[in-house]
Formats: sequence, C-alpha cells, structure tokens
Amino acid sequence: MTLRTLIASKNDATVKRLKNAFADVDCEVIRAPTLSLALYLARKNFPDVILSDLELIDGSGLQLLFEVRAEAELQTIPFALMSTFAEAGLDEAQAEKLGIAAGIGSDAEGRELYEKVMKLIRGYLAIKEQRSEETPE
Repeated sequence: MTLRTLIASKNDATVKRLKNAFADVDCEVIRAPTLSLALYLARKNFPDVILSDLELIDGSGLQLLFEVRAEAELQTIPFALMSTFAEAGLDEAQAEKLGIAAGIGSDAEGRELYEKVMKLIRGYLAIKEQRSEETPE
C-alpha cells in the first residue's frame, strides 16, 4: 500500500528531509508550496497525513489547517506542523484544540522524522480501517 503524504512547504530543505526519511518506504510525497494548491491536492488525493510549514507562499499553515478542518471529507486526516508548537506561538492544549496532531521541529531528520510521521499515519489508518468495517454495504 502506498502511503500518501502531502507536504505544504515552500522550503526545498523541508521537502528533502521528508523524502530522505521515507526513501525506503512506498510513500508518495505530494508537494504544495502554496495554501491554495495544498487544499486542492488534499481534496484530490486524500492523503494519509498533511504536514505544513508555518509560512506558505499565499498563506499560512494555520490557515490550511482551518480550511482542512472545515471540510467533512478531510477533517479526520492527521495534520502536523513542520515546526514546534512554541515556534507557532502555541502550547500543547491550544494545538490539540485546533486539531494539530503534532509539531515536528526543524531538527527532526531521518529515523526520528520517519517515526513521528508514521505514528500519525498508523493512527489514522487504524481509524479508517475501523470505520470501513463498521460501514454497512
């Protein structure tokens, strides 16, 4: 099964870190440097996780979060900021209330980055699988 990771980032280094962390895994990394493109690609691809920088070309990661959480089809997708909560001006309680599943600092690379993102994906896939078992056909 191919994992789909949407990364909203204008920063080449952030995208490279993620691609390197998932180099040995069947993972499609979908990149969007703008808020509008990220939202379009989320609707089109239904990724397993959305990772976003704080600053995008035409908006912010928090604006993307609000847009994603406003759409019923997208609101259960785990959303992580590619920064710490402190860098975003949030504490853990505020981040949780907003629907941010994690803050991933800019120092996370390789195995650490992989594990943080996979933790989000595993939780989402378990919920998705449970939901499909409960849905009558």
